[in-house]
Amino acid sequence: MARIKREQLEEHLVEKQFNYLDLTILDALFTPDWKEKWTLTQKQHDDWEKYCMSTLKKVLKINKSKAAYNFKYLKKNFGLKIK
Repeated sequence: MARIKREQLEEHLVEKQFNYLDLTILDALFTPDWKEKWTLTQKQHDDWEKYCMSTLKKVLKINKSKAAYNFKYLKKNFGLKIK
């Protein structure tokens, strides 16, 4: 897998979330109410959170608490509801 750059990080993590539903960011662009329509299972959400935390720590070179803070931002603005 290619190295993820800081500039692409947010898009990459949101895309990863959509991949659990076999969707892409492009699908979200053509579905204005995607945040209300699409949901993740608890397991999918937990897997996505685990992936995000490790990726945030690795790419941004930050500790766990700062990664958790960044994940909260990501989840609040781009996170899908849990079934």
